[in-house]
Amino acid sequence: MKKKTFLFFPVEIGLAHIVRPLAVAEELYSRKHNVLFALPKRKQSLFTSSSVQFVDIQSYIDNDSMIQIKNFTKYDFQRNLIQEECKLIKKYKPDTLIIDFRVSAIAAGLITKTPIFFLGLGEAMPYGCQIPNPGIPALLYRFFLPLFQLVFNRALTFYLKEIMNVVKKHNINITWNNWFKNISWILSEPSFYLSPVKKDLKVAFVGPLSWDGFQFNTPNWFHQIRPNGKTIYLTFGGTGFDKQKLIDLSLLLVNNGFRVVVSSGTIADPSDFPTRHNLFVSKFLPGKKITNRVDLVICHGGYGTTIESIHNRTPVLIIPFNPDQIVHGLRMQELGIAKCLFSFTPSDLVAIVLLQWSLIENKGKKLDIKIIVKNVQDMLQNVEYYKNNLAFFNKKYPYKNGAKQAADIIEKNDINPFEPQ
Repeated sequence: MKKKTFLFFPVEIGLAHIVRPLAVAEELYSRKHNVLFALPKRKQSLFTSSSVQFVDIQSYIDNDSMIQIKNFTKYDFQRNLIQEECKLIKKYKPDTLIIDFRVSAIAAGLITKTPIFFLGLGEAMPYGCQIPNPGIPALLYRFFLPLFQLVFNRALTFYLKEIMNVVKKHNINITWNNWFKNISWILSEPSFYLSPVKKDLKVAFVGPLSWDGFQFNTPNWFHQIRPNGKTIYLTFGGTGFDKQKLIDLSLLLVNNGFRVVVSSGTIADPSDFPTRHNLFVSKFLPGKKITNRVDLVICHGGYGTTIESIHNRTPVLIIPFNPDQIVHGLRMQELGIAKCLFSFTPSDLVAIVLLQWSLIENKGKKLDIKIIVKNVQDMLQNVEYYKNNLAFFNKKYPYKNGAKQAADIIEKNDINPFEPQ
């Protein structure tokens, strides 16, 4: 196949939006294409093992706080981003843009008339997706479902309003509907999981997208960890409990007879944890391997951690901290493959629409750790229920190389929808 140039525009908030497209970028690079990965310098040092070429770009946020996401709605902020993205596009002349939630780059692609692929998950789809039941009676859920979908769609268009205004300043007249139809959507999830409301968008479903290039030393105790009916893996990345609460939860679990493995991430240093029998702490751990060595995972509901756990048939207890984690947590609970500790209220819906995400985050942080431990005990007492549902899910969505499938689609510029085979 003719050598092509691909320019990636991930948003740098958290790691998931970086590692997902990076897996695809490395697959395309292995096929001898020219691959460029636009990422702020503050994040590039985390990926020194990658073979793709990084190019510097203006950051969306100064630090990994979802509160700063309100910048998305500011005209001048988006205009400056789009101008910089257009310069990169004109400099490198890519055949295709691959975007992971850096929504300003969508406008840059439209302005420069460059084909666009958007890597994502169902909750980010325009016009909404199959919103899970938040725990209300089925009849009431069916009655309010159109409203839930409308609210999520309104929230999305609220984010994009000023970006559309920038596009119009370039004398490009395009409707919302045509804008979304100009994008090819690649979702790393099964079609039955969060099905898009609109059926006329160009959507393909691929296997999970994960990147295994993080450089760290696996601790000596790692290979001693095996499921014993009471082994718990605790990880919140950089968006979960504060340091002390993470430590307190770990100790409470140990005191209740559990063997606890903690990935402290950017929340705490392993040296902050006291030495206890059955408490094992490392800053980072290989997610695919550790989720296969425990009986239950406690996390914030990031799709990467949860899908690794699910494919290892390990139940997950989810404590969400932002709206997309709520959606995934509730959907996995609906499917019987996880439990989500989030009691949805009308005020939460208002907070999501008004971008008051700190209220959602604080709700997760204030959750009593005794409630978490009680739910761990309940889940392990009913572990066969989750195991059976996990087996059924994996039969419908067997683990395949999502990066290879996505690269095939992008390389051929062909979005014929398919399910992973």
